[in-house]
Amino acid sequence: LQTVARLLPLVYIFEEVRSILLNNIVNYSNIMSALKLNLIYFTSAVFIFYLAFHGARKKGTLINVGE
Repeated sequence: LQTVARLLPLVYIFEEVRSILLNNIVNYSNIMSALKLNLIYFTSAVFIFYLAFHGARKKGTLINVGE
């Protein structure tokens, strides 16, 4: 279950908040890990959206609303 949790950026943010509150130390590697995961997820979401949109345009399943 921890392996699955490590795939979520929020885990690294919570670990960093916990580290700051308990030790008064800022560990930038946790923040960078969260940013890298966010970038990976955002890039893959844009790519998947583009593929779905392109496929819908090709099939003609998009509806023209308001025109």
